[in-house]
Amino acid sequence: MQKLFKPKYYFKAARYTEKDISQMKRFSIRQIYKDMQGEFQKATWRKLVCNNQGLPKWTFIMILALLNRLATKDRLAKWGIIPDQLCHLCEKENKTVQHLFFEYEVTGSIWQQLLYWQGIQRVKKKWQEEIQWIEQFAKGKSAGAAVCRMTFAATVYHVW
Repeated sequence: MQKLFKPKYYFKAARYTEKDISQMKRFSIRQIYKDMQGEFQKATWRKLVCNNQGLPKWTFIMILALLNRLATKDRLAKWGIIPDQLCHLCEKENKTVQHLFFEYEVTGSIWQQLLYWQGIQRVKKKWQEEIQWIEQFAKGKSAGAAVCRMTFAATVYHVW
């Protein structure tokens, strides 16, 4: 008896009524499943992560940086773990993901030199702009795009 009522629960979860189902020209479990899942915005940086041939630890730290989840001083101060937020490298700015990648002049210089090594000449920008640029630049399956993805992940890991 319970198996008879289970489909009704799933149809409700997919926002279908009995009338909707009876009026369907062709019933599709795939369509019901998609409707139950809902629509979600894809992460724009997914290709940086999924197609990255770099070391897994590089990719993991890059994911944390992309999600702004690295334990930087500003986040630790919000949790009450440390009292000051000042970057210990430059002692001028608060240590945030944006400052560390690539507003701090040393890390910005490292990133520019690595881009130059790949034959890419561009002025470094703020963290979010760099992410948007690299998503577009390292999009394909070419060797240059793969090297660029790995270089970005390695830079984020080693700077961190």
